[in-house]
Amino acid sequence: MGTKYEQIQSKIPKNARPLPQQSNLMNIIITGASKGIGKAIAKAFAQPGNQLLICSRNEKELIETVNELQENHPDTIIKYRATYMGNKTDIIHFADWCLSFGAPDILI
Repeated sequence: MGTKYEQIQSKIPKNARPLPQQSNLMNIIITGASKGIGKAIAKAFAQPGNQLLICSRNEKELIETVNELQENHPDTIIKYRATYMGNKTDIIHFADWCLSFGAPDILI
């Protein structure tokens, strides 16, 4: 029967592509990051060694937030994508985009 890990691994299709590996960065996904709690969380995680993958449905506010974060935390890698979390297609595209940077360490 094998270990739990082996059981899980046996269910993954053989042709599944592995997630790209990203050095020692912490991949942190934050939704609703252009204002309120989401923005406060993005500010809290904007530290060297972290890669923020943030989204918000309002692209203008999102870009303003990214500029503010980059100005105050130049050593943090910040990637962004306008996404409406009420739209299933947007969510899938955002998830695929996030996974292109490697497996998430934190999802908010």
